[in-house]
Order: sequence, then structure tokens, then C-alpha cells
Amino acid sequence: MPTLTSPELVVRSALLAALRGHAPLMALVNRVEDGTPGQAAAPYVVLGESLGSDWGSKTAEGRELLLGLSFYVRSGDSIRVAAALRAAELALASLPREVEGWQIASARIVRTRIAGSAALMKPPGWAALMDVRVRVMAA
Repeated sequence: MPTLTSPELVVRSALLAALRGHAPLMALVNRVEDGTPGQAAAPYVVLGESLGSDWGSKTAEGRELLLGLSFYVRSGDSIRVAAALRAAELALASLPREVEGWQIASARIVRTRIAGSAALMKPPGWAALMDVRVRVMAA
């Protein structure tokens, strides 16, 4: 019987919990936001949009999810953004193997980008973008 929970939502929730629960990352940032940040002061992390596609088989339901993480730090703090990327990578490894009816088959970073972010934040600083691929199968 197919699971009734959305893999996009349960994986997103699990990733947020892993990031927020990872002490080394939280020591580097003020907060981890789900979606558009409110009045967050840099440094902070935003879990942005996610993209889901079929990853199932004839006998099992599956989804491949691509989730975007954005890291923002103040100008002159580029070392912090690199450390935050590494801490997020370690937090990703702490994802549970199963979440609400979905078994996590893999969770990997597929792409990162780092750039000055004068256009994205005031005052200017650095932004790092990380795309995370999570593949799940119905448990």
C-alpha cells in the first residue's frame, strides 16, 4: 500500500531538524530558516525550494529530491561560509535512515557555488549555495 505522506515534506522536515540539531553548524550561524528568511541577521542558512521527480520502480514508490540550501555571511567572513558548508555536509550525514514511511537510500551534495552577494543582502557579504540530492523509497 502506498504511503500517504509526502516525501518532499518529510525529507524537508528531517533535513531542517538535522541542520538545526547540528551543534557545529549552529555555532557558525544565527539561525536556519525554512523558506524566505524574516529578519534574520547574517550569518544564516535558508532551506529554499525543492524539486521532486520519480525514482520508483515497478514494485516500489520512490522519489528523487533536489533541495537548495543557501548560506549568507557578512563581508570579510568568507572563511565562515566555507566552514558552514562543511558543517552542513556533516549534518547531512546525520539524517535518519527512515522518516515517516520513507527510507532514505542516499543523501548527497551534488553542487556548490560561492559568490560575493552584494545584490542579495545588505550589507554586502558572501553567499554559498548548495544543492542536496536525497533519494527515498517507500518503506
